[in-house]
Amino acid sequence: MSLRPTFRLLSILIAVLSVFLLIPATIEYFDSSSLYLFQISAISIFCAVPVWYFSRKAKSFSNKDVFLVIVLCWISAAIFGSIPFYLSGAFSGYSNALFEAVSGVTTTGATILNDIESMPRSILLWRSFLQWFGGLGIVIFTIALLPLLGVSGEKIFNLEDDLDVLVEEQEALDLQITNQRAIYVQKFTAMETAVASFRKTGEFLDNLIASWNSQN
Repeated sequence: MSLRPTFRLLSILIAVLSVFLLIPATIEYFDSSSLYLFQISAISIFCAVPVWYFSRKAKSFSNKDVFLVIVLCWISAAIFGSIPFYLSGAFSGYSNALFEAVSGVTTTGATILNDIESMPRSILLWRSFLQWFGGLGIVIFTIALLPLLGVSGEKIFNLEDDLDVLVEEQEALDLQITNQRAIYVQKFTAMETAVASFRKTGEFLDNLIASWNSQN
C-alpha cells in the first residue's frame, strides 16, 4: 500500500481549508486588526504545497488507500479546524476547541459554548463553515477530487460490497466460535463428570479398605 496518493489528497484538503480560512481571517482583521488567522492559513499552505509537490504523480488508490484516506480526511479536518478555535482564546483549552471542531466536522450539533453570540464573528463564521464542510462540503470535495486521483464511483460502491462481505465473514466467524465453544463446554462437562465419578469411586475404595482394616 502506497501512502503517496493519501498524502496528496490530504495536502489538497489542508490547502482548500486554508483558502477558506482566509474569509474569517479578513473579518478578524477588520474587527480587531489581528493576523493570527492569516498566519495559520499561510503556514498551512506553506506546509501543504511541498507535500502535494512530492506526491503529485500518485494518481491511483487501492481499496485500502480509500479506507485510510477517508479516516485521515476526517481527522485532519477536525485537527486543522480546531487550531483557529484554540488560538482565538475563546476556548478554555485545546480539548474544548477540538471538541467544537469535531462537532462541526461530524455535524452533530453539540457545543461546549454557553453564549455563542458573544464569540467573535470570524470564529462564528469558521464554526459555520466546519458544519457546512462536514455536511455537504466533504461530499463535494470527495466527488470533485477522487475521480482526479483515479477513484471512480464504481470503486466506492465496491467498498460497500467489501464491507458487506466483511460483515458476513465476521458473522460466520462468530457462529463458528460459538459452536466450538459449545463443543468444548460439552467435552469439559463430560470430563468433569468422569473425574467426579473417579473421585467417588476412590472415596468408596478408601472407605472399604478402612472398614476391612478396622475388622482385622
